[in-house]
Formats: sequence, C-alpha cells, structure tokens
Amino acid sequence: MNAGEENDDGTSARQPYSSEARRRWLIARSGPREGFRRLGDSVQAWWRESGLARRGREGAIHDAIHAALGAEYGRHARVVKFTRGTAVVEVSSAAHHAELNAFAGQGIAAAANQLLGDQRIHKIVYKRKG
Repeated sequence: MNAGEENDDGTSARQPYSSEARRRWLIARSGPREGFRRLGDSVQAWWRESGLARRGREGAIHDAIHAALGAEYGRHARVVKFTRGTAVVEVSSAAHHAELNAFAGQGIAAAANQLLGDQRIHKIVYKRKG
C-alpha cells in the first residue's frame, strides 16, 4: 500500500506515529540493559568494542602496555594517548592509580618495550579517570 491509501472500511492503512511505540521498539531492539551508567562510559565502551578506538600505528604500543600492565591493572587502566615516547594511561580506580604512581608502574615501560622489541616508550604518565 502506498501512503494515503485506505482500508476497505475507510480508515487509514498506516498506523499513526506514536513516540511511545517508537521508544518501546528501540528498547526492544537494543537488547538487555546492564543497569545505569554514565554516557561517557557508554561511548568509550562502544568505541572500544567497535574497534574505532584503535590507532593504526599505535595499536601495537597500546597492546604492549596493556599486556605489561597484566590482568590486575589492565582491568582498571587503558592507554589514551601516545606522543613522542610518552604514553598517557587513564586509571579508573583511585587505589590502582596510587599504586601505579608509587611503585608498581615503574617497570611497565621496560616490560612494554621488551614486548615491542625496541625502546619506543620512554615514559608512562598515569592519570586518574574523570
């Protein structure tokens, strides 16, 4: 049926637009929710999951730093920038940020450089998320 056509009883063939119906359709289409979270966190999660957050040349550096951080710190930290030998790592937990700044983070650059096979990372700066 084309727009403007009528049923046999003279009513419009199309359902009237309903914002509530559209909202229910979008919610059903989006799948299960994981609770409330900040919009910024949702956007960052989407960028990571989509692969758009990866930079071509710097992808190996990001991966090496993440591997050097290990499972304990890797869940709470991510590389956000790499410029001229300095990597900026954003840490989501205050306790892990303090620990990385104080003593645990000193050997991360050396371990990441060993994984890369050359001395591309000179310094790692740990910043608190937010």
